[in-house]
Amino acid sequence: MHLAIVTKSASTKSGAKVPFDLAPYLAKQMQVTVFAAKHGVQKDLFKILAKDKIDLVLYSNPFDLYQKLKKANCQVISSHATFFYLLSSKLTGIPIVKTYHGTQFDAYLEKFVPQTRLSFIDNLINTFFNKLLWLDQKIQLVLSDQVISISIACQKELKDLYKTKSKLIYNGINLIDRSKPTSHGLKPKNAPILILSVSRITSYKGFHLLIGCVKKIRDQGYNIKLTITGTGEKKSYLSYLKRKLDKNDQILTSLNDKDLAKLYKNCDIYATCDRYLFFGLPIAEAASFAKPAIALDSFAAKELIINGRTGYVAKNMDQFSKFLKLLLSNQKRRAQFGTAALKHVQEKFDIENTSKKYISVLEKIAV
Repeated sequence: MHLAIVTKSASTKSGAKVPFDLAPYLAKQMQVTVFAAKHGVQKDLFKILAKDKIDLVLYSNPFDLYQKLKKANCQVISSHATFFYLLSSKLTGIPIVKTYHGTQFDAYLEKFVPQTRLSFIDNLINTFFNKLLWLDQKIQLVLSDQVISISIACQKELKDLYKTKSKLIYNGINLIDRSKPTSHGLKPKNAPILILSVSRITSYKGFHLLIGCVKKIRDQGYNIKLTITGTGEKKSYLSYLKRKLDKNDQILTSLNDKDLAKLYKNCDIYATCDRYLFFGLPIAEAASFAKPAIALDSFAAKELIINGRTGYVAKNMDQFSKFLKLLLSNQKRRAQFGTAALKHVQEKFDIENTSKKYISVLEKIAV
């Protein structure tokens, strides 16, 4: 069977990495070609995919994608792309399995920094774009032969918002090549407790809330250091965060996988205030290094974190602060939660299991 994976970004950074992480495992059972947009191609991506005998075909527009899909003679398409590229995929007549990653409403408001007073016109424009976004997703779902949800939360959203049924397949992470998790030994007396947060630098990720929370806790005498890292940053929001950031903390952008792995290994707690936590890949990655996590109760948070066992899920920022202090003040609890978190990802988010479930779905609808 020849599988086409259609995605927008030719990059292994942030959420764009999901289809590229999955491709090598699918390639063990079938021929795989990845189709991605020419703009912003990661330089070493051709070499990375070639190791697993995966071809990377770049397209410049929807019509170009259509032509290249027809020429490739694929039997099934795994779509992780946007509307026009799914439409051009549909026109080939090849069956489509769409992976649903959630609908991020209020995208128009991401151009404003937090606490900006919005005009009536801005709210009207945002409402209009939300309706367009809903229609965009609805049409994609109708055009797809099978839909996969990356979490129970996404599955529920599909049913509630779009009246669409889907199959649950969690995003997976590579546990085989993961370095041995660091131990939670006693830290040097004056060493700060390290808090890490990873995602795209945009306002719905809630980094400003996390910075504010850490500042308040630090003022209560806790020796902590916050590191935020991510890609695809909104420049206005990044500048806003830097103005709020304490001198003890740092924001790092565009790290490579090796440096990011070091951050996971060296941190003590993973934290996020993301309000669109459709899956939460960094939580799973931190857990694979035996790190506990804390998140706001958004979408799939309780699927990634077992509250009170692998970390905490907070209803609001007051509770978030309370839970964070519980982890900060108890090294033994951090170690216990981290061990449980590692076991949790091994059981639910191993990419080997994810790939097997994808293969089962793909084989059923391939032409």
